[in-house]
Amino acid sequence: MYKLQIVLELLVLYVGISHSWDIAVSYKDVLEFYTNETQIVKINFKSHHLSALAYDEVHDRLLYVDKQNNNDAICGYNISPNTYYCYLETHGKNIHGLAFDPVTELVIFSDTNERSINWIQLVAKADNFGHLLIKLDEGIPTDIAVDSCRGYVYWISTNLPTPKIERL
Repeated sequence: MYKLQIVLELLVLYVGISHSWDIAVSYKDVLEFYTNETQIVKINFKSHHLSALAYDEVHDRLLYVDKQNNNDAICGYNISPNTYYCYLETHGKNIHGLAFDPVTELVIFSDTNERSINWIQLVAKADNFGHLLIKLDEGIPTDIAVDSCRGYVYWISTNLPTPKIERL
């Protein structure tokens, strides 16, 4: 078995009618889908470095961050049909966390360079640079989660004497 260095977090997903996998794991330029601890699909992306995952169950689309030098891009992989599309290309941002809110259909992401949490709508990338949700005075926002029912955004705030989970 090859040595696996996971560059991305594991994303545990609800098993629904639209897909037949439980977990998606990403490392370097590979995305693997598993069910019951068995690999069912392995996809080699043309991306250089996959960095964060979020699942859009409404459109059966896996969202991810492609890190290329100093240019992070938020992209999507439509599982059926197998198509790729980039929604936002950034220059100088370091996108660390990524979440999808199915109620508002917004992608929420953290930028560790700017110490901010931002959002975008999934539309054509022209003139879509992201919108500021909150800028932190202290701490660096990393991983993100969305509670669609209650309307909260949660994130891990690091670089503090005591890292903590915060919400907006």
